[in-house]
Amino acid sequence: MTERFISTKKRNVSLHLLPTTKYYNAYLTLSIVNKGMVIDQYIFSFIARLLGKVGGVDLNDFEKREKLCQLYGASYTFSINQKGMDQIASYSIKVVQPHFLKGKESPSWKALKLLSDLIFHPSRQDGWVFDSKRIKEEIETFRHTMKRTYSDPSSILKSRCLSYMGYDSEKIDFSSVSQESKSPIQEDHIYEAYEKILRLPIHIHIIGDVNPNDYSDEVLSWFTSPSPKNSLENSFESLDRANSKLLKNKQHSLMIEHGNFHQCKLSIAYKTHVTYGSPNFAALFVFHKLFASGPMSKLNFELRRRKQLVYEVMSELDRFRQLIHINTSTTVGNTADILLIIDKELKLIAEGRLDKEEVTRAVEGVLHYMKVGMDLPEQEIDVHLDQCLTETNMNSADFIELINTVTVEEITQIANNLEKAITWVLFPNEPVDKSGKGA
Repeated sequence: MTERFISTKKRNVSLHLLPTTKYYNAYLTLSIVNKGMVIDQYIFSFIARLLGKVGGVDLNDFEKREKLCQLYGASYTFSINQKGMDQIASYSIKVVQPHFLKGKESPSWKALKLLSDLIFHPSRQDGWVFDSKRIKEEIETFRHTMKRTYSDPSSILKSRCLSYMGYDSEKIDFSSVSQESKSPIQEDHIYEAYEKILRLPIHIHIIGDVNPNDYSDEVLSWFTSPSPKNSLENSFESLDRANSKLLKNKQHSLMIEHGNFHQCKLSIAYKTHVTYGSPNFAALFVFHKLFASGPMSKLNFELRRRKQLVYEVMSELDRFRQLIHINTSTTVGNTADILLIIDKELKLIAEGRLDKEEVTRAVEGVLHYMKVGMDLPEQEIDVHLDQCLTETNMNSADFIELINTVTVEEITQIANNLEKAITWVLFPNEPVDKSGKGA
């Protein structure tokens, strides 16, 4: 898909249309961006879930399903994700778009109106209205969900590393999810937070056989807050100034923590110093695929298949924070060997000691992922949202072209510029196998 989105904006709401006859369905996604987590991450996640699952007091579950059925059996999903320092609440509808239904009669137009009902229906001119009983139910459900998430050692490791590097919003308050503590969500705070959420940046994406003239100011007005208050731009500016101080004057540290874990967990965070959409961004993707991502990466081959030192090797490219996270699970006796091998494999890449075959395989792996994504409207929407958040213009076609031109020299440059920020190891309290004779 090489077409470009047509974008318009009104206050905090941006509408992005991609007219195309490639699909029989139309794809609509509304994304609310908690930029820099200016709203508490727990509160934002809770309200985003509440809107996604419940919606307004006058639109119950049965009525919501009925409206979707009336739209030729449209499907509805919602999710909460994170891109760097931004939380994203996304609400999506996929609906058939017959060519003979146009304007206000088209299913996509009606689906967009339904999305506005789900998100803005609780609002009233005299205040904000939610179903109090459902709020209490969702608070309890949310608390249990958080407890499961934050008892996961991988979540603990990532939180520890990011918090150490200065990302205070990533610091998990484990006391807030303990069995004895109160929920971090209080009902009397929900309405004030909801009013603020409506003034956050909102991006609406539509892909399908749509006419841009049908989506005018009337449609944008569905999603603009009735509140007379200003946007949260001043809050975003203060966050930008605070974030500019991150990751500075910090030397690499090795942190060791003991706890109630079943396995030894090891995490390394590297700074890439590569910004989203920069000329060497494509080389970063190839390097990551070659070094640590997937079963054919160097670390998976050496640590898991060849040396059998780990149960698993997981890697995440945090392209918005300019970080790479590498996580492994192993026995205590293998930790030192694992760290040495990781350093050795990175050094080999930095010295350019690469086989042409493995470089080609890494390039092809990235290309396959991107080309499959070009046929998925959902991924095209996600890529364009990335562009909006980073204020770049590189689309999927541009990125694929850059991937095809990545050289060994560019990969070695990425490796040489990689900076190890923090290594964090979680050791079990109980006596475990320290023989180091494999995982």
